[in-house]
Amino acid sequence: IDQSFGFTPRGVSVSLLVTTLLVGMGVGQLIWGPVSDTYGRIPVLIAGLVLYGIGALGTILAPNVETLLLARFLWGIGAAAPNGLRLAVARDIFSGDQMARVVTFATAVFLVGPVLMPFIGEAILFLGDWELIAAVAIALACGAAGVALWFGETLPRERRRPLSFKQLMVALRLIARTPAAAGAILAAMFYGGAFFIFLGSAQPIIENIYDSGDYFVWLFGLSGVAMSLALFSNGRLITRFGAPKVAWAAAISFVVVNFLGLIATLLSDAGPSLAIWLIWACASNATGAMVAAVCAALALEPMGKIAGTAASILAFAQLGPGAALAAIVDSQIGETVTPMISGALVYSLLGIASLRWSLRSSVH
Repeated sequence: IDQSFGFTPRGVSVSLLVTTLLVGMGVGQLIWGPVSDTYGRIPVLIAGLVLYGIGALGTILAPNVETLLLARFLWGIGAAAPNGLRLAVARDIFSGDQMARVVTFATAVFLVGPVLMPFIGEAILFLGDWELIAAVAIALACGAAGVALWFGETLPRERRRPLSFKQLMVALRLIARTPAAAGAILAAMFYGGAFFIFLGSAQPIIENIYDSGDYFVWLFGLSGVAMSLALFSNGRLITRFGAPKVAWAAAISFVVVNFLGLIATLLSDAGPSLAIWLIWACASNATGAMVAAVCAALALEPMGKIAGTAASILAFAQLGPGAALAAIVDSQIGETVTPMISGALVYSLLGIASLRWSLRSSVH
C-alpha cells in the first residue's frame, strides 16, 4: 500500500488507515444498533456485510489516497454491524454470568483478530498483492452472511421498538441514570483506547524504533497469543468467581503492568530493549483485553430492553472516542515508546476509576 499510494516510510499510512477504519466502525455503531432494535438483527447484519463488501471493493479500485480512505471509512461502517450486533445477540439470548462468558468469548475474537490477522495477511501476500487481502475480506463477508441466515433471528417481533432519534436519546438517558452501565461503558472506552494505541503504532515502533520490521508479523503475533490465552481463560474465571471479581482483578493487574512498564522505560536513557517492550506489550494487552471484555458484559446486563442500542453505544464509545484517545498518544510517538506506555498507564487509571464506579452501583 505504501508503494501504491506513495505514503512515507514511517508507518503513517498504517496508523491512518487503521484509524479511518475504526472511526467508520464507531460511526456505524450509532446506526446499526437502533435500526436492529426495530427491524431485527439479521436484516441489519446482512445490510452491514453488504456495505463491508462495498468498502473492501472500493479499497481495491481506489485510484487515489482520498478514495482509499473513503473506502476504508465505508468498510468500517459495514464492519460495525457484526461488531455491535454480536453483543446485542448475546444479550437477546443470555443474561448474568452466562452472558458474560459469551460476551467475553465474542470480544476475545474481536480483539485478538486484528492482532493475529498479520499472519493470515502474510500468507495471502505469498499468493498475490495487497488487493487480494481485500478480496478475501469480501469472501469472508459472504460467508458471514450465510452463517447469519443459518443462525436465525434472535429478537422476537414483540420485543422490537419503533425507530426514532428519540429512541437513541432515551437509551442515552437510561444509561446515564444507570451508573452500573455508564461506568462500565466509560471503562471499556478507556481500555479500548489503550489497546488501539498498540494496534495503530506497533508497526512503526517495531520497524523504526527497534529496526526489526522483518520480524513484525511474529512479534505482533506474540501479543495476540498472550491475549488469546488471557481472554479464553476468562470464561472459566467468570464461572468460578463471577464477572465483577474477574473485572476488578484484571483492572488492577492492568494498572500494575503499565506502571512497571513506565518504570522500566524511565530507568533507561535509550528506552527499554525490544524484549522488555514486547513483554510489557503482551502483558498489557492481555490484562487490558480481559477487563475490557468483562466490562462489555457488565454494561449490557442492565440494558436488556434496549440491547441493540446499548450495544451500539458501548461499541461506539470503544471505537469512536477510544480511537481518538489512541490517536492523541500515537501522534506523540517518535523515537521512544515512552508515550505509548505512559498513555496506557493513564488510560488504565481512568478505566479502573470508571469500573469502580460501575461495580459500586452494580446489582451483582
